[in-house]
Amino acid sequence: EDPQRPRAIITMYFNLLVQRLREKSGTPVNLVDYYEFATVDIISDRTFGELSDCLEKTKIHVRRSYKSKVWPY
Repeated sequence: EDPQRPRAIITMYFNLLVQRLREKSGTPVNLVDYYEFATVDIISDRTFGELSDCLEKTKIHVRRSYKSKVWPY
């Protein structure tokens, strides 16, 4: 694997996070939600090689949401 790939992936999700927060400029947002969206996207991409699109859709996938209720850590 290209050693720059992880950096590029994280940068891509960070830029999308900033874009989503800019879109909400002037309105209150729960930053924890947005950090969770970015974290799930990055981990899903790096660990499973699949996109979860949490930042894109600004919501956690149902399966992941259910898992956090069962095991909240």
